Amino acid sequence: MPADAFVNAYWEIPIRTVRPDGAMVQFFVSVNRYLMNVIPTDLSVNAERVRTQQREVRHMINQSNMHHYRTPSPGLVQRVRVGKGLPSEIVSVLTAGVHSGILPGTMEGLQLWVDHNIGVDCTGFASAYFVSTGRMTLHDATNAGCGYFFDAARRYHRVSGTNQSVAIWDIDQIQPDDVILWMYENGQESKRPGHIGVIYSVTGNMINYAESSGENDGAGHFGPRLNHKMLQGPGTHRPRYFELGSANSKVIIVRPFSPYSFFT
Repeated sequence: MPADAFVNAYWEIPIRTVRPDGAMVQFFVSVNRYLMNVIPTDLSVNAERVRTQQREVRHMINQSNMHHYRTPSPGLVQRVRVGKGLPSEIVSVLTAGVHSGILPGTMEGLQLWVDHNIGVDCTGFASAYFVSTGRMTLHDATNAGCGYFFDAARRYHRVSGTNQSVAIWDIDQIQPDDVILWMYENGQESKRPGHIGVIYSVTGNMINYAESSGENDGAGHFGPRLNHKMLQGPGTHRPRYFELGSANSKVIIVRPFSPYSFFT
């Protein structure tokens, strides 16, 4: 599944189960939020809001357990809670809630609950995508940030010998599944928190990529979304970087993995 189709998988989360009253439910809900995990020392209003949402997911799963429904594994639930869940894992969590009667059994009701409590952050989306293609393990997905993909690209280029630099500087050499990192050539982040996107096609200098972002894509999607921007540069500055879009975001393009699956 290419990266743009993977975004669509978050937009169409299938719920197919039976409610406690015996009624069959079959509909789709959409993940439309950007959710980034918070550290214990963060006492901001936003951090407390995230913790409240995470507690709601945990409470729902605990209640489903009490109703003797076979709930997803703790590791799976944790990935969903911290914004790192795969579409299939979000399906498992929501299905447990609907089947046990803890979550609404209607599309409108469940969508409202999802909008309040379920989201994906940028590195969570990228990690989930590469897990789905077999190039990352679930063990890595929860803690993989921008530095993980930069280091993976450095290892890949060192082994393959395809590039003297960790980054790709020839636009004609950019391929689907290459990664945009909001970093400089030396690995220093160009914005905080960092950001990441996965390229799915290139048309001239126009880069089409999939990401999870807190910005509205114009269709109500604030989490997993599609984007396209013009790539300019890299210019003569050191350390090198491209400028992406009219906002002149400073980015590099890297290839973290072989195009072939490492894991089966």
